[in-house]
Amino acid sequence: MPITVRPMQPADAERLVRTDFRAFGVGISEVPAGVTRLTEVFETDRFVVALDGADLVGNGGAFSFDITVPGGATLPVSAITWIAVLPTHRRRGVMRSVMDALADDARSRGEAAMILVASEGSIYSNVGYGAATQWRQTELETRRIRFRPDLPAPAGRVRFVEPEDAVKVLGPIHDEVRLLTPGEISRTEDWWKGHVTEGPHRLSFFVVHTDDDGHDDGYAAYKITERWHHGHPGHLCEVEYFGAATPEAHAALWRYLCSLDLVSEVTTRCLAPDDPLPLLVENPRLVRTTEVNDGIWHRLLDTPAFLSARRYAVDDELVLDVTDDEPGVSGRWRVAGGRDAATCAATDLPADVSLSPRTLSAIAIGAAPVHQQARAGHITASDSAAIDRLARFLRWEPVPWCGTNF
Repeated sequence: MPITVRPMQPADAERLVRTDFRAFGVGISEVPAGVTRLTEVFETDRFVVALDGADLVGNGGAFSFDITVPGGATLPVSAITWIAVLPTHRRRGVMRSVMDALADDARSRGEAAMILVASEGSIYSNVGYGAATQWRQTELETRRIRFRPDLPAPAGRVRFVEPEDAVKVLGPIHDEVRLLTPGEISRTEDWWKGHVTEGPHRLSFFVVHTDDDGHDDGYAAYKITERWHHGHPGHLCEVEYFGAATPEAHAALWRYLCSLDLVSEVTTRCLAPDDPLPLLVENPRLVRTTEVNDGIWHRLLDTPAFLSARRYAVDDELVLDVTDDEPGVSGRWRVAGGRDAATCAATDLPADVSLSPRTLSAIAIGAAPVHQQARAGHITASDSAAIDRLARFLRWEPVPWCGTNF
């Protein structure tokens, strides 16, 4: 019997959660809480289910977010979540059918791209996604860290925020930070409740930095695990979310986190690839990267909308021949721009470079190295200078990065 995909209906909620949890190995006892979270936190009108006859065998959904592109503009994107297929129905095209349905929905909403965080690294390149940013896991040995003595004295103050006030206080700070951070996305109130203040991922501690003029310009959200070694404390602090709109807020918050009583280790995935923290301490080795992995996977839906919205590191124009037959993405596009303006339109001019929709999706945000893609054979050009031009054109600082999990 063929697999069919349709929009989720209210009566599907429990079956959908059971399917999702079985696919991810979550115990059946967690289903009631999962149903509550699905119906209260997620946009269920953006969920679809895959059916084998009457059996629900797969599912997927999306958040409605905005992404900041290089230059500071924002675009609506579909943030894909809860993709699951029962183990009994692998290799039958279920996931592809679900992803196609979500892409059709995103196009109907005028969204320029789709993004996701992948549970496995081998899945989503097959449906048009490219790994566009990186996350890194970092450990800090707080008892040995010393901030450089030549740094300015900490400015402003750090204060605690109660969990019930966290969304109201942290949300506006993130909105300020995300507009300064290419690759970062917006966060809805439901996202905050589902990922930070309520549910299985809720955190215990929220602190905010306020500058000398009384403006809140940074925050950290974390949890602490007690660890005792023969009567000596060595607690672990896990910083799950962090944002700073100014260098002063960034330095003050990390000074605070590295001076917590009883804590010997701080871990985080909140340091961007070019975060300056290692340069603020006397021994940069104590800010130790333990893992580097893919962050946001990106799939373009509208090449002209995305490439004309972002800005470019140097003034130039290139013709991109995007292969395959991906609606709104494939074709020959002339991209012209710089730091102040940009355009992207269809053209018949000779191509400077040729690449697939997946590769263009990977490099369009400006973090994935163009030369690496070219060396892997994913970008071709008759003139190697065109690869150099494309690399200079797309690359952006600060390095695009997303610290929001979904």
